[in-house]
Amino acid sequence: ELLRDYPDYAARDAALYQLARASEVAGDPAAAMAALDELVTHHPQGAHADEAQFRRGEVYFSAQRYADAGQAYGAVLAIGPASSFHEQALYKRGWAQFKLGDNAASSRDFLALLDTLLVQGGQLRDVAQLTRPELELSDDTLRALSLMFAADEGAASLQAALSQRGPAPYESRLYSALGDLYVEKERFQDGAEVYRSFARRQPLDPEAPLLLGKATEAYGKAGFTALVLESKQELVELYGPRSTYWAQRGVNIDPRVSAAVQANLLDLARHHHALAQKQGGDADRDAAVRWYREYLDGFDATAEAPATRLLLADLLLEGSRYADAADEYEKAAYNYQDAPQAGRAGYAALVALDKAEPTLPEAERPALRQRAIESSLRFASTFPEHVETPGVLTRTTKQLFDLGDRDRAEAVAQSVLALGPRADAGQQLVAWTVLAHTYFDSSRFVEAERAYGEIVARTPAGDAQHAEAIERQAAAVYRQAETRQAAGDHAGAVQDFLRVAAVAPASPIRAKAEFDAATLLLQDKQWLAAATVLEGFRNTYPQHELAADVDRKLAVAYVESGQQGKAAAELERVAARTTEDPEVRRSALWQAAELHVAAGDRASASRTYAEYVKRHPVPAGPALDARQTLADL
Repeated sequence: ELLRDYPDYAARDAALYQLARASEVAGDPAAAMAALDELVTHHPQGAHADEAQFRRGEVYFSAQRYADAGQAYGAVLAIGPASSFHEQALYKRGWAQFKLGDNAASSRDFLALLDTLLVQGGQLRDVAQLTRPELELSDDTLRALSLMFAADEGAASLQAALSQRGPAPYESRLYSALGDLYVEKERFQDGAEVYRSFARRQPLDPEAPLLLGKATEAYGKAGFTALVLESKQELVELYGPRSTYWAQRGVNIDPRVSAAVQANLLDLARHHHALAQKQGGDADRDAAVRWYREYLDGFDATAEAPATRLLLADLLLEGSRYADAADEYEKAAYNYQDAPQAGRAGYAALVALDKAEPTLPEAERPALRQRAIESSLRFASTFPEHVETPGVLTRTTKQLFDLGDRDRAEAVAQSVLALGPRADAGQQLVAWTVLAHTYFDSSRFVEAERAYGEIVARTPAGDAQHAEAIERQAAAVYRQAETRQAAGDHAGAVQDFLRVAAVAPASPIRAKAEFDAATLLLQDKQWLAAATVLEGFRNTYPQHELAADVDRKLAVAYVESGQQGKAAAELERVAARTTEDPEVRRSALWQAAELHVAAGDRASASRTYAEYVKRHPVPAGPALDARQTLADL
């Protein structure tokens, strides 16, 4: 009535707008459309023109009059972004053109809408920055484009649209949406190829590795194992720790990318490791080593790193790459000392080094042995409670001793003994043996005596080491005596010389020790003590090569102690020895006769002079004197 009765009403456009809305609600679309047509015809610049055109477009679209709908939406767009219906008009015109089969025009509108929604100041807006209506509209637009591209040539159509439009900051989202659509329709391989095509097109885009990860998932859903591995390998090669992408970003790497690379590297390494163990192939073993190492290049600080390093070391050991295995075992042991398997890794490094030695040229082996020693010492100090520590220390002390490094050999041997019962009897015996030889060779004879005594106590009587230890212990005591003698401590020297008999009664050195003790006693004019020692010597060693010297020394001891008879008997022994110099024999017999006279033993004196005359008729002078004395007797 208002419009009919007042044709020149100033707010006629508002009345037409309200009439159109009322007619639509009343279920009279024709009347609504007529009101809208009149509004846009007579009031194209009115306040409600954009909404009127949009509603006309919606009516046409519902009636499948897509060309008319497109024109109506276009009229809205002509007003510009100031219209609150601008974004919706872009979206719906894109659909109208899609329905008309004009994909190029449709994609232009959809891409223009994404430019409006997703780009601000030339930069891609983060999803978190979008309002809920913006997010829903952008998702719908991406899906619309995906449906259009999927109905055409897929990724090729998408790339063509972008080539026409130019670079788009949201390009990754287009590829992701298209790939998602294919996966949704269970066209897994097509979806995966779309994801991968973006990575090839924009390899350094932050989203590229994530799309490659989605490709891997798609192949997995389809059961394409080979393609899964291929996709994982592509991802880690393009975006792993050794890639340009990784180098450019450094510490700013996207956590999602880091997680994907980490997971894929482990998957690849474990896959090839399992194949290597199953089939024994060098190619799979080398591949597993490669991926383990690349993982550790980038993720050495992760919780999985210690176990991964250990797996790498085990793999190298299985492949007879012993030196490399030792390197990795040492890293597994000492770079992550709190890891549960650190001790096992430290010991495995020693095993690997031991296996490596025979494989090296002879010239390189000394360096390896030295490295093994250092690794052994590090193992023992780092893991003192490890069950293998006593054995490691024992082997190391022997190796150091054999190499002539006596100072460290001694220190390590003391460490073995400090373990107490944790070191078994054999290990303690080795330690005492090294200590004994070290002490002896460094002239620490008191300590050497004790150490050799430990060996004697720890070895059975019939054992060759037992006999050798006794001899060495006796030598240590003898050397103590020599040291005291050199220092002027004759009493102490005599005591040690005589102590040899207690330590090693059957030792050849005992005779010399007792003889030397007697010699010192004679030097100190302890005639009776010297005689006692010499008498014991002769009783124990009647056929000893020093017997003649013993006779002479006893004679001196008896003479000096006033025992002329005993002295004479000793000189008669000297005189009777055919091995002696004739003049010595003559002089000894003459002196023996004189001592018998001095002792008042006329019978012995007569016998001795008679023997002298018989044996030594010349020189004449002494012989005549002997006859005269004999006659006097």
